[in-house]
Amino acid sequence: MRIAAIKVCQESGFKSYKAYQASPPQGIFSLAAATPKPHQVTILDETIGDALPEEHQFDLLVLFASTPDISRAYSLADSQRALGVPVVLAGLHVSALPEEAQLHADAVMVGEAEQAWPQLLADLAQGALKPRNQGQGSLDLATLNPWPMDARLSKRYGCWGVLVGRGCRHSCSYCTVRPFFKREAFRPVDQVVAEIRASGCQSLELHCDNLCADRDYALSLFRALTPLNIHWVGEATLDFVEDEELLAAAVASGLWYLLIGLETVSQEALKGAGKNFIKVDRAKALIERLHSYNVIVDSCLLFGFDQHDGGIFERTLAFVDEIKLDVPQPNILTPFPGTKLYNQLDRQGRLLTRDWQRYDCSQGVFQPAQMSVQELEQGVAWLNDELWSAKRTLGRFGRVVSMQGFSVATSLFL
Repeated sequence: MRIAAIKVCQESGFKSYKAYQASPPQGIFSLAAATPKPHQVTILDETIGDALPEEHQFDLLVLFASTPDISRAYSLADSQRALGVPVVLAGLHVSALPEEAQLHADAVMVGEAEQAWPQLLADLAQGALKPRNQGQGSLDLATLNPWPMDARLSKRYGCWGVLVGRGCRHSCSYCTVRPFFKREAFRPVDQVVAEIRASGCQSLELHCDNLCADRDYALSLFRALTPLNIHWVGEATLDFVEDEELLAAAVASGLWYLLIGLETVSQEALKGAGKNFIKVDRAKALIERLHSYNVIVDSCLLFGFDQHDGGIFERTLAFVDEIKLDVPQPNILTPFPGTKLYNQLDRQGRLLTRDWQRYDCSQGVFQPAQMSVQELEQGVAWLNDELWSAKRTLGRFGRVVSMQGFSVATSLFL
């Protein structure tokens, strides 16, 4: 069977952010890795400009989409089904609202695709495709196959990716990770190392929702990576930097760019969101420590928490300047379906729309507690302009040059 695994991406600021990340998306690559022979899978990623050919000859389309992309996925699915092409829908939004997705597909997959995919293919071959497909129990990450990789694929992304772990022990109200993965798990270190060696890539993203959550695992991983002489990007909570032994091991293994979930200058907002383990008053010292190891620090900044008033934007600007955050990403807090935040706002009658295209982190889709939607949107736009003004951008550019060199700074800011 000829299968197309497609990462659907709506034109929006959300797409630009994903393109900036520039590494392989988990959904389509994990599906391809889990596909049994003799089926053939073609990977198409709309984030980087791929498109489904008009006169394609695929026997099955599998569309992965997040909430801001789901309307486009539904449109593509409807048009292809009208042509007689079977369509499966999967991804975060589909798992949160499978009944909605089933209106636009021959079948949906709920949860991690590797659990449901082989049986779905077997059912399809027998003409007994189920409308909803979901694996049972917890997926053992040691059973996963390496992602498909060849020179053509690797050249399409700014850096290659390898799956290290899934899930997070924390349960922040706005985050889609815990509702989707349910538990925290990691791949065996020797499998990660073997996949990196086989890829031949020196620049990678270590895909993991909270890379340093398990200290023993992280330390073992970093020590195993050190001889490979790679450079990697990862995601972890800022509090791991308190452990200088772990940080030093991460840097020795190739860490040069770290995504942290700082989110807000308001400790009360962090507490309300279930993220009180991050201490705002420690941010400056911990980022200074990362800079002392020449690590570039990237963080999303969210606005619209109930604890935020109209002064939050100026306070955040001063805070970012003070802590010397290298890559600030201001966004509007967005209640994605399936999250605690979505359920809370729905119960309170504060959701203003279910036009999923607007759930792109740049538009207000719920009623804030202490400001209007217009104030929220204008405040984030003002802050973005200030943070990325020529003066501030040049200041960050110079700092990154001193840590990682001119070519890296140019790739990030120009």
